[in-house]
Amino acid sequence: MKLLVSLAPQALWQAKQGQFGLSHLSYAALNAPDQADAAPEKEPAQARLISDSLSVAQLTALLNQYPNSEFAVAYAAPEQQLGLQLAQGDTPEQAANSWCRQIKAVLQLQQQQRRRLKLFNLSFSANQGAALPAWVQYQADKHQPCPLDSLYTVLGAQLLRQHDNGAALLARLDASSLPLSTGAYQFNLAALQQQAGDTRALDAANAALADANADRASLNSQLTAANDERNVLLQQLQHVQQELEQLFQKKQRVKQQYSQLEQDYRTEVASLSEKLQHGAQTVEKTASQLHGLQDELQRITAAHNQLQQQHTQATVQLAASNDERDLLLQQLQHVQQELEQLFQKKQSVKQQYSQLEQDYRTEVASLSAKLQHGEQTVEKTAGQLHKLQDQVKRITDGHNQSQQQLNSINTERDQLLQQLQQVQQELEQYYIKWQQAEQKLNYSDTARDKQQQRELSKLESQLRKSKARAAGAEHQLQLLQQELGAVKSSTLWKSGAPVRALTRLVKKTDPARQKLQQEAALIITSEYFDIDWYLQRYPDVAEANINPAEHYLKFGANEGRMPGPLFDGDWYLKRYPDVAQSGINPLLHFIKFGQLEGRSASPKLLADNSMRED
Repeated sequence: MKLLVSLAPQALWQAKQGQFGLSHLSYAALNAPDQADAAPEKEPAQARLISDSLSVAQLTALLNQYPNSEFAVAYAAPEQQLGLQLAQGDTPEQAANSWCRQIKAVLQLQQQQRRRLKLFNLSFSANQGAALPAWVQYQADKHQPCPLDSLYTVLGAQLLRQHDNGAALLARLDASSLPLSTGAYQFNLAALQQQAGDTRALDAANAALADANADRASLNSQLTAANDERNVLLQQLQHVQQELEQLFQKKQRVKQQYSQLEQDYRTEVASLSEKLQHGAQTVEKTASQLHGLQDELQRITAAHNQLQQQHTQATVQLAASNDERDLLLQQLQHVQQELEQLFQKKQSVKQQYSQLEQDYRTEVASLSAKLQHGEQTVEKTAGQLHKLQDQVKRITDGHNQSQQQLNSINTERDQLLQQLQQVQQELEQYYIKWQQAEQKLNYSDTARDKQQQRELSKLESQLRKSKARAAGAEHQLQLLQQELGAVKSSTLWKSGAPVRALTRLVKKTDPARQKLQQEAALIITSEYFDIDWYLQRYPDVAEANINPAEHYLKFGANEGRMPGPLFDGDWYLKRYPDVAQSGINPLLHFIKFGQLEGRSASPKLLADNSMRED
């Protein structure tokens, strides 16, 4: 069975479900008694879409319940995830810690179930929909846009950049997900601009409210003056009524005028009262919004300060615990090595010598066979290089850079052949010396054992270096073949201008890509990077179809992976803190500087060197 599930918020998942042509099934229906009790071999083969957003615990339960099923897991862009949590009222610290816990659990689960579980960014599904598994049935014509970005989405992006582990977790998440997009999250600037416009409208309303308050004060002063004037008029009216009792008609006209003025005055007073009430309500609403924004700002500031304090304390505790752990590990390794040496010395010396003599002869025969195989590989590589040189000469005589690279590879091939011949001669000389020393010298069994081990280690080291240089030559050959294929498939080459096409390709070379290829070629030619061992140890690299050396430089060292059995990157960085502070790849530093400075590649080699010095 194949299941398409989502860890994104339910609102985003519901908006995106229409673009996948799968039948929907709820999580409750999938966990019904008849489904939960079904045997693994009776799982239905139909692909389904789980309509409910799941937690990591629910996803783990489904993986355990259906061990033969394949899962495609969608997750929301971190900016949207954090923005939705902030919009729901979570503090920045709560939102960041919740997101980090979820991503760590998902990455651990993906590492354990790498063959069955594929991750992809739901927000980027429209960019490279073809990269999704075919059974997902992605329909580009039914693409559903994501909900509009808000200011909380921008806050989420800023929170992701400020968090200590945010950038590292995001890089690991992108490296473990399907390649739907290589760029950063793009905000909906139109929606953000509209929200900014709403903010400006609020500022305009506040200005209008201030003008209304000013008008209200002016009207209050006018009303006070009118009341004073009214009182004066009433007094004058009473005086006139007393003095002009005989003038009835004049008195009636005065009364009518007074009634009309009083009615107009009441109408005006009522209108002014309504305006004042509306202004007071607007002021109260605006004040409430301002108080809410101030409270939110105070909560964000307090959470940020608390997060910085916790980070400082955690950093100090982590450094102390790492130093104590490294010291204990070194002591434990030293004790284990001493116990192993005591146990080996306890065995019978005569039996050990006879067994070592037999193993030595077997190892010499094995090394001779490996050398012959290495010579055949080099001859095969040399034949391919000769063919490639002839083909490049026929393509263009003006491509000086390609010719220089081929000359460099030929020189390196000749040096490699000379080194292989030298190793073979040294093997023969050593075998003759060993026979002569066996007849003439009367060294003790222990001294002879150590001498043989040193010679064997030296020969094995030379063989590994030769194989590494052969692998480097093959890597350079692959790069030249890729470049040659790109030249042949270009339109300009087909139209008869190969020189201009090669010139454009050289000019458009990415400096960062070129630097990565040079560093990859450097570690491939080293005896400490074993390509076959790396691919067998980490099958996910082989499945990703990526150059193993480039994978180790970009991701492997940061993930704690070993380039080969002879080099331990984590141990190297812990033993030499100056290398860790420089930020350089540990194997790259050891090849360029560490060997010349006398640094050790692993605790095992450090112990071997100590035993040889003894």
